[in-house]
Amino acid sequence: MRCFTWLGGVLLLQFVITAIYPALLVTLINTITSDELTRIIFISDTDIIGLLAGLIIYVIAWVMKQAHQLQQEQELVI
Repeated sequence: MRCFTWLGGVLLLQFVITAIYPALLVTLINTITSDELTRIIFISDTDIIGLLAGLIIYVIAWVMKQAHQLQQEQELVI
């Protein structure tokens, strides 16, 4: 469960970083050099696939956690 949670979280974090990093880099360059470069956020198909895969893996981890909790409760019932 923990591995699936971490994997899903890493894939979601990768999507966020991929989407925001170029805009932050351009802002930093604009601040340092006083140039007016345009900020562009570009999201490719592979980024969206990674986001969906991360969400699916995260949901699978959540379902596994809920199933484990149900199993523990079931073991306590006589």
